[in-house]
Amino acid sequence: MKNIIWSICFLLLISNISFSQTIIGKISDPTLGFTLEIPNEWKGEKANQGYVFISESYSGFILIAQHNFNTFEEIVENAKQGISEENGTFLSLDGELIKSNDKRVGGLFAGYLEGQPVKSYAESLLSPFGGGLSIFVFVEVENFSEYYKDLIKNISESVMFSKPLENSFSNEIKQVLSNCRLTHINTYNSGYGSGGIQDKIIIDLCETGNFNYYDESQVSISGGDLSGFNSGEKSGSGNWDILKLNNQTILKLNFYSGEFFEYVLTFENDKTFLNGKRYFRTYKNSDVEGTLPNCP
Repeated sequence: MKNIIWSICFLLLISNISFSQTIIGKISDPTLGFTLEIPNEWKGEKANQGYVFISESYSGFILIAQHNFNTFEEIVENAKQGISEENGTFLSLDGELIKSNDKRVGGLFAGYLEGQPVKSYAESLLSPFGGGLSIFVFVEVENFSEYYKDLIKNISESVMFSKPLENSFSNEIKQVLSNCRLTHINTYNSGYGSGGIQDKIIIDLCETGNFNYYDESQVSISGGDLSGFNSGEKSGSGNWDILKLNNQTILKLNFYSGEFFEYVLTFENDKTFLNGKRYFRTYKNSDVEGTLPNCP
């Protein structure tokens, strides 16, 4: 799992960005569902799930990334965990998060980026359509100033959200997987669904956009079983989506905790594979006991 809002997985993209398709002035992304203004003297480039800005006049870089939180409480809890990667990167919250309005919260971070001392200012915005954006700036400690805080605040103030558009490709895959149970069995001695199973993973993908997740080798993220789908106003373990990244089809599970799983999805001779592992696909019309998807 990854921490969505405070993970900086996009940082690894910086060295690969050539800015051959530079964006200047304004970003309008109907697929992700937002528009925003690019500051003067900065230019942008599309990354896998967001954008990166750099400048020839100023130090550091700006990162625009999606998040899947729906409350400030979730944002604050994850911010307190800081930013941590295995490449010598660690930043912790430097002070308190400040809520600008009912849709924006921001704060300072300090630490190391690939072993180099840096400071960061970040703001997270909530979209009325669910989830939202996180906007970061990362700058060397000696070059950080109030300019960078104002920079991020101005970008945040320019953000306008819209309902994300679904492309035809995603819709086709979603039709195949809606109200479907995906079951991965690590080892078993007899036929599917009976005897000798050591452990299995079950993912129920519902046409409502919700999913249930159960890993028999661990504690289920949805509470240990698949018997109760509804939990207050939320259903199941979270929401699922289909993405196209680097010419690969991705099944993304967005958990209500703010974490997510991403699987490379492939089909071979009507067989389904997630990250190269076979998953059995069954639907509501299945007559095999224990294989019906738990969807409303």
